Amino acid sequence: MVSGNLMTLAFIDPATLPFVGAFIFVFAVVFGGLTYTGVLGGNKNVNVLISIAFAIFAVLYEPFVASLQAYIPFAAVVMVIAFFILFLKKVSATGSGERSDAWPALALLAFAMILLGAFWDKIGFSMPGISSENMLWLIGIAIIALIFWVAYKTPPAPR
Repeated sequence: MVSGNLMTLAFIDPATLPFVGAFIFVFAVVFGGLTYTGVLGGNKNVNVLISIAFAIFAVLYEPFVASLQAYIPFAAVVMVIAFFILFLKKVSATGSGERSDAWPALALLAFAMILLGAFWDKIGFSMPGISSENMLWLIGIAIIALIFWVAYKTPPAPR
């Protein structure tokens, strides 16, 4: 059905969307964490069951759902940054788990910082009490610190 400029689907009840969103978010975070860490030996079936249990308990607690709806944009940004850092760690690691070359990670971080600066006016992310421009500065400083940290932690290449 189309009403004005908004398209609504008849089978989605707007009252259940916060609960569905909280379920999917908690499921994804728990499943991603369990899969990445390999705590349970990498058994994906067990990871799915544990993730579903956590998501169900999270959805049953209504104050959690309400607070997650208020902070889900910030939580999503934090999760994207965390998974980006994990991706950088995987990209810059060799088979033995020790990094031998920092250039891929440093190039990705520099490219991410350039893209963030170029598209920041379209993103316009801000937190209560921090302006959008100050948030860009904080994220930029964090990326620069991460660049220095990656360069510092990478052992020199053998000559």
